[in-house]
Amino acid sequence: AFEVMQIFGARGEDSFTKKEISELSKPFKNLDQNSDGYLTEGEYLGNSKHFRKNSRGARGFFRASDNNRDGKVSHEEYIQNRIITDEAKEIYKKIIPETDLENIPVFRWSIEKDAFLTSPYLYDHPKLNVIFVAMDQDADGHLSLPEYLMIYGRWARKAFPIEIIDGE
Repeated sequence: AFEVMQIFGARGEDSFTKKEISELSKPFKNLDQNSDGYLTEGEYLGNSKHFRKNSRGARGFFRASDNNRDGKVSHEEYIQNRIITDEAKEIYKKIIPETDLENIPVFRWSIEKDAFLTSPYLYDHPKLNVIFVAMDQDADGHLSLPEYLMIYGRWARKAFPIEIIDGE
């Protein structure tokens, strides 16, 4: 996992300023309706402006954030997931810089295998094919953003555990 994060150029919390990390806390506070320091799935699904029209995406984000699988998301888990997800999206954009991702709905982003393997951002690394195959869950030769985020997130959590990416 750490080697893949190195290949991708991931920096985790170091990719963000303290101000940016502080800004990531605002949505958490707005979602935490009872101010107990945790988000339940109900709070997240019911109050998320970002996922208002995509409950499936909201559930996926919530479950990805719940690292210890206790059915709730702490502030630290939320910040860790936001850091991982936001950096992952920026890396995804760097892999295929010529694609106008601003005009494509985020859940329709896709990288073809050849574009991934020949990306100047990733350089000609011998493990790129293995990485792509592991991320391309449906083996269709295209790496959708949800596929990428699901596997990237697992690897990033192993490489940058919550003790390292805690928003502090």
